[in-house]
Amino acid sequence: LSKDVNQGSTQQDPTVESPPLVFQQTEEQSHDKQKEQSIRALADLIDFPTVFTFKVIGLRQGEFAVDMRDSVANALELDSEFVKMSFRDNGKYRSVTLDAPCTSAEQIYSVYAAVSKDPRVKFKF
Repeated sequence: LSKDVNQGSTQQDPTVESPPLVFQQTEEQSHDKQKEQSIRALADLIDFPTVFTFKVIGLRQGEFAVDMRDSVANALELDSEFVKMSFRDNGKYRSVTLDAPCTSAEQIYSVYAAVSKDPRVKFKF
């Protein structure tokens, strides 16, 4: 910017380029975009409705297997009797396999979000 002494106004020097405006995504927007892309990719790979197998590994404390079945059932808005469950113990960990009916990729992501809330969960796939 230069000041025109005769007119007392401020003018922009035409030889100086303004920096381009850059719109940066927030971390949340970036995460949401990645999630949408992942949901679309999953929807392209799986024919819905389907029975999807979830595997959850966590600390063998309390009723971990039953709690995971209930989390899956709640996320899918089903009675827990519709979620088939089996588990194996290995030392202080329990591996739970859950077979549940899913009608969309969004439901699969909601199940993973639900089981992730339990602090005993160490791995899920």
